Amino acid sequence: MKTSVKKKTPRFITPKRSIVWSFDHPIDMADPVQRQWYIKQVLLYGRREDLVQLDWNEIKRVLPDLLLPKVIRALWEDYFSLPIVINKKRFRG
Repeated sequence: MKTSVKKKTPRFITPKRSIVWSFDHPIDMADPVQRQWYIKQVLLYGRREDLVQLDWNEIKRVLPDLLLPKVIRALWEDYFSLPIVINKKRFRG
C-alpha cells in the first residue's frame, strides 16, 4: 500500500496468511472497497512490518468507516490523537 514516502503500490497484492487466511486471491488495491477491507485486516491482524506499509493518512481517513472491535478502534483513535503523531503525521515504528 501507499506510504508517506510515496512508494509505488502494486495494483494487486496477495496478503500474508497471517493477515488473511480465508482465501489466497490477490486483492485489487485500486478498488476502494477491497483496499479498505485490507486496511481493516492489517489493523486487526497485522504485525509491525505490515502496519508500516500502510498509508497513515488513509488509515486516519477511513477509520470511522471501519467495523472494528471497540478496543481496536479505541487504540487507533487514541494513537491518532497523540500530539507527537499529530505533529509528525507519520508513524516511525
